Amino acid sequence: MYSILFALGVYLAIIAVITYYTSKKESIGEFLIAGRSLDWKEIGLSNFATLISSYNVVIGITFAYLFGIYFFLAFLGAGLAYIFLYHIAKQFKEDSKKQKFLTIVDYFAYTFGSKVSAVVNGILLFVLFFFITLQIKVNTLVFSNLLSWNIYTAGLFVTLVVLAYIYVGGFKTVVKTDIFQGVLMFAIVGLAIFVGGSGITFGNLQNNILDKAILYGALAIMVIQFLTLFAQPEIWQRIYAAKNIQNLKYGLIFSFILLILFFIPIVIIGLSARYGALITNPSNAFYEILSFASPKWFFPILAVSLFAAFMSSLDSSLFAISSQLAKNNLFKKNIPDEYTIKKHIRYWVFIVLTFALVTSFLLGDLLTSVFQLISITTIITAVFSISYILKPSKKEVLIGLLVGITVFVYTTFSGVITQEPITALYPSIVVVIFMLLQKITVLTFSKQKLNRKKQK
Repeated sequence: MYSILFALGVYLAIIAVITYYTSKKESIGEFLIAGRSLDWKEIGLSNFATLISSYNVVIGITFAYLFGIYFFLAFLGAGLAYIFLYHIAKQFKEDSKKQKFLTIVDYFAYTFGSKVSAVVNGILLFVLFFFITLQIKVNTLVFSNLLSWNIYTAGLFVTLVVLAYIYVGGFKTVVKTDIFQGVLMFAIVGLAIFVGGSGITFGNLQNNILDKAILYGALAIMVIQFLTLFAQPEIWQRIYAAKNIQNLKYGLIFSFILLILFFIPIVIIGLSARYGALITNPSNAFYEILSFASPKWFFPILAVSLFAAFMSSLDSSLFAISSQLAKNNLFKKNIPDEYTIKKHIRYWVFIVLTFALVTSFLLGDLLTSVFQLISITTIITAVFSISYILKPSKKEVLIGLLVGITVFVYTTFSGVITQEPITALYPSIVVVIFMLLQKITVLTFSKQKLNRKKQK
């Protein structure tokens, strides 16, 4: 245990140095959005580090176990989301600078009006808070296992660390520390060496490929990956912070390459566990693999890598939700000045982390909670995508969002959303069908009204 604490101590000391020097001569613009000056390397590494949390490592190994080789379809979904994001960013990048966009909500307010943006803001506040809570829960369990601490001590430890450097450094520090942490996270893939791949045979892979149930589940994951990635507030902040559209393009490509390189070993670990009969409970796959496969000397390296993965995604989510609460408060009509926003962000960082820590101790089944979180996130992208194609009115967009929320609440509390990936897509499927029918109805009535006018 002492070796793990020493490794974490060295890691935290480096983070402290980065935070100190980054925040030393930091302007308000750098605190809020890194001065809108990120180059492609900073965008790529920071975006990668934000997406790969220890939560995603734990869930990624579980998904690789469940879906086998088809888990690679998730990366197709990620690639499509990046392409769509870049296409949208090209259209509004200059406007985002003029209007001083900080969050995804600013884009929805600019495009669809205040009522739609208020609903989107409400959804994303829920999503981000739930995600932060899940992050704390997963990492509390990880460090409780690694350090033999009780869950309350482990939870308090991880919460206090992330609170310290976000409160001091802001978004610029988040990006700089993400770059450092993104490099450290690749040590996690060392688990693939110790797990081995003796169970991965051509016959097993062939059976995997021919299993239609696994294929359909993986296709659902691909769609989910596209829908959730597009609506992720942390990615939008990096889009706004890009120096120019060229740097954004290369940054997204770089990030995608890093994602693939990172997850190939994760898939190997999941496949080895599946075909080597190494685990008994898929939901607990990571912890079971950790207990029998990883040698003791690797624990300090793994602990630092997991903590880096945790910090790099939690800090981005926490800064995103605090920025939304500070600038797009549901109860305030006037947008405050940048100095006030900076001050309010710091308040909200503390408040959100405190409530998330308490809530994390009350969460139930992890995998079901993950799909519930995914489900409500997909509603935003589903509404946006159909709006991009059909060009509905602001009122139609608002109604579509409200229908999606209603369906989500019903499917969640009635137990419809389960550990089956396709169930997470039910609300967004209903939204797409509803908005299509809504548009057809509106066009039909408009045509009838026009014909009556002509007859008169």
